[in-house]
Amino acid sequence: MEKLECAPESLAEIVAQLHWKTQRPGLAGGMVLLQPGDEVLCVQFGAQISQLGFTQVQRLIPPGVPFISTQQPLYRYTSPSAPHLVYQMGVDQLSVHLVKPFKAWRELVEEVQQGINMLQSALALGGNTITFESLTLRYIHGFGDANSATLEWLTRTLGIAVSFPPTLSSAMSTDTSTDFSFNLKTTLTANDATALTLAIRKGDLEGAPRIIMDSALILSHSIAGDAVSDSLNTLHGQWYNVFQGMTKIPLTADCEEDDRHVTEH
Repeated sequence: MEKLECAPESLAEIVAQLHWKTQRPGLAGGMVLLQPGDEVLCVQFGAQISQLGFTQVQRLIPPGVPFISTQQPLYRYTSPSAPHLVYQMGVDQLSVHLVKPFKAWRELVEEVQQGINMLQSALALGGNTITFESLTLRYIHGFGDANSATLEWLTRTLGIAVSFPPTLSSAMSTDTSTDFSFNLKTTLTANDATALTLAIRKGDLEGAPRIIMDSALILSHSIAGDAVSDSLNTLHGQWYNVFQGMTKIPLTADCEEDDRHVTEH
Protein backbone atom coordinates (compact mmCIF):
# COMPACT_ATOMS: atom_id res chain seq x y z
CA MET A 1 0.00 0.00 0.00
CA GLU A 2 1.17 3.54 -0.70
CA LYS A 3 2.49 5.80 1.96
CA LEU A 4 0.59 8.96 2.85
CA GLU A 5 3.46 11.10 4.16
CA CYS A 6 3.54 13.06 0.87
CA ALA A 7 -0.15 12.76 0.07
CA PRO A 8 -1.49 15.35 -2.41
CA GLU A 9 -2.29 18.76 -1.01
CA SER A 10 -5.95 18.17 -1.84
CA LEU A 11 -6.29 15.28 0.67
CA ALA A 12 -7.64 16.74 3.91
CA GLU A 13 -8.84 13.75 5.93
CA ILE A 14 -9.28 9.97 5.95
CA VAL A 15 -11.97 8.43 8.17
CA ALA A 16 -12.55 4.80 9.10
CA GLN A 17 -15.92 4.24 10.79
CA LEU A 18 -17.28 1.05 12.32
CA HIS A 19 -20.92 0.38 13.23
CA TRP A 20 -22.60 -2.25 15.36
CA LYS A 21 -26.13 -2.76 16.69
CA THR A 22 -27.65 -2.84 20.15
CA GLN A 23 -31.28 -3.18 21.18
CA ARG A 24 -32.93 0.21 21.59
CA PRO A 25 -36.21 1.92 20.68
CA GLY A 26 -36.29 3.14 17.09
CA LEU A 27 -37.11 6.78 16.33
CA ALA A 28 -38.16 8.48 13.12
CA GLY A 29 -35.90 10.78 11.14
CA GLY A 30 -32.65 8.89 11.68
CA MET A 31 -32.56 9.65 15.40
CA VAL A 32 -31.66 7.32 18.28
CA LEU A 33 -32.64 7.47 21.95
CA LEU A 34 -29.66 7.72 24.25
CA GLN A 35 -29.38 5.09 26.96
CA PRO A 36 -27.27 5.04 30.15
CA GLY A 37 -25.08 2.34 28.64
CA ASP A 38 -24.01 4.68 25.84
CA GLU A 39 -22.47 7.10 28.31
CA VAL A 40 -20.89 4.29 30.31
CA LEU A 41 -19.24 2.76 27.23
CA CYS A 42 -17.87 6.13 26.10
CA VAL A 43 -16.36 6.75 29.54
CA GLN A 44 -14.90 3.26 29.71
CA PHE A 45 -13.46 3.60 26.22
CA GLY A 46 -11.91 6.90 27.29
CA ALA A 47 -10.27 5.18 30.25
CA GLN A 48 -8.82 2.51 27.95
CA ILE A 49 -7.64 4.82 25.17
CA SER A 50 -6.02 7.13 27.73
CA GLN A 51 -3.45 4.37 28.25
CA LEU A 52 -2.20 5.21 24.75
CA GLY A 53 -1.92 8.91 25.57
CA PHE A 54 -5.39 10.02 24.45
CA THR A 55 -6.10 11.90 27.65
CA GLN A 56 -7.94 14.90 26.17
CA VAL A 57 -11.66 14.08 26.19
CA GLN A 58 -14.45 16.32 24.88
CA ARG A 59 -18.16 15.61 25.23
CA LEU A 60 -19.80 16.80 22.01
CA ILE A 61 -23.45 16.63 23.11
CA PRO A 62 -24.73 18.70 26.07
CA PRO A 63 -25.80 16.58 29.07
CA GLY A 64 -29.52 15.92 29.23
CA VAL A 65 -30.14 15.75 25.46
CA PRO A 66 -32.43 12.68 25.12
CA PHE A 67 -31.76 11.71 21.49
CA ILE A 68 -29.27 12.42 18.72
CA SER A 69 -28.67 11.69 15.05
CA THR A 70 -27.34 8.23 14.29
CA GLN A 71 -24.18 9.81 12.84
CA GLN A 72 -23.56 12.27 15.68
CA PRO A 73 -20.51 11.43 17.84
CA LEU A 74 -20.85 11.73 21.60
CA TYR A 75 -17.18 12.00 22.62
CA ARG A 76 -13.88 12.97 21.00
CA TYR A 77 -10.51 11.69 22.24
CA THR A 78 -7.22 13.35 21.29
CA SER A 79 -3.56 13.22 22.30
CA PRO A 80 -1.03 16.09 22.39
CA SER A 81 1.59 13.68 21.02
CA ALA A 82 -0.56 12.54 18.07
CA PRO A 83 -2.06 15.65 16.43
CA HIS A 84 -2.80 13.69 13.23
CA LEU A 85 -5.20 11.28 14.95
CA VAL A 86 -8.66 11.62 16.51
CA TYR A 87 -10.95 8.91 17.92
CA GLN A 88 -14.69 9.54 18.20
CA MET A 89 -17.36 7.42 19.88
CA GLY A 90 -21.07 7.68 19.20
CA VAL A 91 -24.13 5.48 19.55
CA ASP A 92 -23.06 2.05 18.27
CA GLN A 93 -20.16 3.51 16.32
CA LEU A 94 -16.43 4.18 16.53
CA SER A 95 -14.61 6.41 14.05
CA VAL A 96 -10.90 7.03 13.57
CA HIS A 97 -9.88 10.26 11.82
CA LEU A 98 -6.47 10.74 10.20
CA VAL A 99 -5.52 14.32 9.32
CA LYS A 100 -2.37 16.15 8.30
CA PRO A 101 0.50 15.52 8.75
CA PHE A 102 -0.25 12.14 7.16
CA LYS A 103 1.73 9.05 8.01
CA ALA A 104 1.82 5.68 6.29
CA TRP A 105 -1.37 3.82 5.34
CA ARG A 106 -0.32 0.83 7.42
CA GLU A 107 -0.14 3.12 10.45
CA LEU A 108 -3.74 4.20 9.91
CA VAL A 109 -4.73 0.54 9.87
CA GLU A 110 -2.77 -0.05 13.07
CA GLU A 111 -4.42 2.97 14.70
CA VAL A 112 -7.88 1.73 13.76
CA GLN A 113 -6.97 -1.66 15.22
CA GLN A 114 -5.72 -0.17 18.48
CA GLY A 115 -9.03 1.68 18.80
CA ILE A 116 -10.88 -1.61 18.27
CA ASN A 117 -8.73 -3.27 20.92
CA MET A 118 -9.54 -0.51 23.41
CA LEU A 119 -13.24 -0.74 22.54
CA GLN A 120 -13.23 -4.47 23.15
CA SER A 121 -11.47 -3.95 26.46
CA ALA A 122 -14.11 -1.39 27.47
CA LEU A 123 -16.91 -3.77 26.50
CA ALA A 124 -15.30 -6.60 28.44
CA LEU A 125 -15.56 -4.54 31.64
CA GLY A 126 -19.34 -4.95 31.36
CA GLY A 127 -19.17 -8.53 30.17
CA ASN A 128 -20.18 -7.55 26.62
CA THR A 129 -18.90 -8.23 23.10
CA ILE A 130 -19.94 -6.92 19.67
CA THR A 131 -19.67 -7.84 16.00
CA PHE A 132 -19.31 -4.97 13.57
CA GLU A 133 -21.99 -4.90 10.89
CA SER A 134 -20.49 -2.26 8.59
CA LEU A 135 -17.22 -0.50 7.84
CA THR A 136 -16.94 2.83 6.04
CA LEU A 137 -13.71 4.24 4.61
CA ARG A 138 -13.91 7.92 3.59
CA TYR A 139 -11.48 10.18 1.75
CA ILE A 140 -12.14 13.92 1.91
CA HIS A 141 -10.38 16.11 -0.66
CA GLY A 142 -10.47 19.88 -1.02
CA PHE A 143 -9.43 21.25 -4.42
CA GLY A 144 -8.40 24.86 -4.87
CA ASP A 145 -10.66 25.33 -7.89
CA ALA A 146 -13.44 27.19 -6.08
CA ASN A 147 -13.68 29.77 -8.87
CA SER A 148 -14.46 27.05 -11.40
CA ALA A 149 -18.02 25.96 -12.10
CA THR A 150 -18.60 22.55 -10.56
CA LEU A 151 -19.86 21.20 -13.90
CA GLU A 152 -16.67 22.25 -15.68
CA TRP A 153 -14.53 20.84 -12.85
CA LEU A 154 -16.35 17.49 -12.94
CA THR A 155 -15.68 17.13 -16.66
CA ARG A 156 -12.09 18.35 -16.56
CA THR A 157 -10.95 16.46 -13.46
CA LEU A 158 -13.15 13.38 -13.17
CA GLY A 159 -14.39 12.94 -16.71
CA ILE A 160 -18.03 13.14 -15.55
CA ALA A 161 -20.17 14.76 -18.24
CA VAL A 162 -23.60 16.17 -17.35
CA SER A 163 -26.01 17.43 -20.01
CA PHE A 164 -29.29 19.33 -19.73
CA PRO A 165 -32.43 19.00 -21.85
CA PRO A 166 -32.67 21.59 -24.67
CA THR A 167 -35.56 23.49 -23.07
CA LEU A 168 -33.58 23.99 -19.85
CA SER A 169 -30.35 24.79 -21.67
CA SER A 170 -32.04 27.51 -23.72
CA ALA A 171 -33.55 29.04 -20.58
CA MET A 172 -30.27 29.08 -18.61
CA SER A 173 -28.40 32.37 -18.36
CA THR A 174 -25.26 32.64 -20.45
CA ASP A 175 -23.90 35.39 -18.19
CA THR A 176 -23.28 33.11 -15.19
CA SER A 177 -21.69 29.68 -14.85
CA THR A 178 -23.99 26.76 -14.11
CA ASP A 179 -23.24 25.42 -10.64
CA PHE A 180 -24.62 22.61 -8.50
CA SER A 181 -23.65 19.85 -6.09
CA PHE A 182 -23.15 16.30 -7.32
CA ASN A 183 -24.11 13.11 -5.46
CA LEU A 184 -23.68 9.51 -6.55
CA LYS A 185 -24.41 6.20 -4.83
CA THR A 186 -23.80 2.86 -6.50
CA THR A 187 -22.84 -0.74 -5.75
CA LEU A 188 -19.48 -1.91 -7.03
CA THR A 189 -19.80 -4.91 -9.33
CA ALA A 190 -16.55 -6.39 -8.04
CA ASN A 191 -18.13 -6.92 -4.64
CA ASP A 192 -21.89 -6.63 -4.15
CA ALA A 193 -21.42 -5.94 -0.43
CA THR A 194 -19.54 -2.69 -1.13
CA ALA A 195 -21.32 0.58 -1.88
CA LEU A 196 -19.63 3.67 -3.26
CA THR A 197 -20.85 7.17 -2.45
CA LEU A 198 -19.43 10.31 -4.02
CA ALA A 199 -20.45 13.82 -3.01
CA ILE A 200 -18.99 16.94 -4.63
CA ARG A 201 -19.87 20.47 -3.61
CA LYS A 202 -18.36 23.89 -2.99
CA GLY A 203 -17.58 24.92 0.57
CA ASP A 204 -14.87 25.93 3.03
CA LEU A 205 -12.21 23.43 4.03
CA GLU A 206 -9.02 24.06 5.96
CA GLY A 207 -9.92 27.75 6.14
CA ALA A 208 -10.29 28.37 2.42
CA PRO A 209 -12.97 28.00 -0.30
CA ARG A 210 -12.64 24.65 -2.02
CA ILE A 211 -14.39 22.17 -4.26
CA ILE A 212 -14.91 19.38 -1.73
CA MET A 213 -14.95 15.77 -2.85
CA ASP A 214 -16.15 13.37 -0.16
CA SER A 215 -15.88 9.76 -1.32
CA ALA A 216 -16.74 6.70 0.74
CA LEU A 217 -16.70 2.94 0.37
CA ILE A 218 -19.14 1.10 2.66
CA LEU A 219 -18.76 -2.60 3.42
CA SER A 220 -22.06 -3.91 4.81
CA HIS A 221 -21.72 -7.32 6.39
CA SER A 222 -20.59 -8.79 9.71
CA ILE A 223 -16.92 -8.14 10.43
CA ALA A 224 -15.03 -9.62 13.35
CA GLY A 225 -12.69 -7.29 15.21
CA ASP A 226 -9.59 -9.14 14.07
CA ALA A 227 -10.71 -8.96 10.41
CA VAL A 228 -11.08 -5.17 10.23
CA SER A 229 -7.50 -4.62 9.05
CA ASP A 230 -7.98 -6.93 6.06
CA SER A 231 -11.27 -5.23 5.20
CA LEU A 232 -9.66 -1.78 5.37
CA ASN A 233 -6.89 -2.89 3.01
CA THR A 234 -9.48 -4.30 0.60
CA LEU A 235 -11.50 -1.06 0.59
CA HIS A 236 -8.36 1.02 0.18
CA GLY A 237 -7.40 -1.05 -2.86
CA GLN A 238 -10.87 -0.65 -4.36
CA TRP A 239 -10.78 3.10 -3.80
CA TYR A 240 -7.40 3.33 -5.48
CA ASN A 241 -8.56 1.37 -8.52
CA VAL A 242 -11.77 3.39 -8.96
CA PHE A 243 -10.39 6.89 -8.53
CA GLN A 244 -6.96 6.43 -10.04
CA GLY A 245 -8.72 5.01 -13.09
CA MET A 246 -11.29 7.80 -13.46
CA THR A 247 -9.28 10.91 -12.64
CA LYS A 248 -7.39 12.95 -15.15
CA ILE A 249 -5.60 14.54 -12.20
CA PRO A 250 -4.46 11.62 -9.98
CA LEU A 251 -5.64 11.80 -6.38
CA THR A 252 -2.87 9.83 -4.68
CA ALA A 253 0.76 10.56 -3.97
CA ASP A 254 4.06 9.71 -5.57
CA CYS A 255 5.00 7.62 -2.53
CA GLU A 256 5.16 3.89 -2.97
CA GLU A 257 6.00 0.62 -1.29
CA ASP A 258 6.16 -2.86 -2.78
CA ASP A 259 7.20 -1.56 -6.23
CA ARG A 260 3.79 0.03 -6.82
CA HIS A 261 3.86 3.42 -8.61
CA VAL A 262 1.37 6.20 -8.04
CA THR A 263 1.58 9.56 -9.79
CA GLU A 264 1.68 12.66 -7.62
CA HIS A 265 -1.08 15.28 -7.96
